[in-house]
Amino acid sequence: MTEQELALLAKDQWKALDALARKFAEGAPIVNQLMWEDAQKAFLLDFVQAFFRCAPFPGRLLPAYKVVFHYAPFGPGSEHVERAELCDTTWDLEPRAPNSVFDWSVFPLKEIFTPEELIERVASHLTEFHKRLESERRGSSLP
Repeated sequence: MTEQELALLAKDQWKALDALARKFAEGAPIVNQLMWEDAQKAFLLDFVQAFFRCAPFPGRLLPAYKVVFHYAPFGPGSEHVERAELCDTTWDLEPRAPNSVFDWSVFPLKEIFTPEELIERVASHLTEFHKRLESERRGSSLP
């Protein structure tokens, strides 16, 4: 498969992730409060988010695909500065199509996921961050 063919396929698959994410969030247990925000292309779970980002990559047909996990507390305060390193993480996604089967190679995980598996893994990772930060929040007076 040429880089141009892979770029076109990746573009279609990136759009399809939106529908997969929305469907996943709709099927998530209500207790988790996981939502898919169409305008931001992000999973939202209280004070943590997972943004799906795509940006041009100079000199390449394939753009840079990323999932950015972010912590954003409610209200003003220094909690974001103190805890940003706990949650602000970026996964770089490299589209692949070996044997005409599309998948995403994810760094720094060094794992390969189908689009469906990627959505599940992002939601799982976001939930893990949420639990860890919620536990810490309960132990402090910060919001």
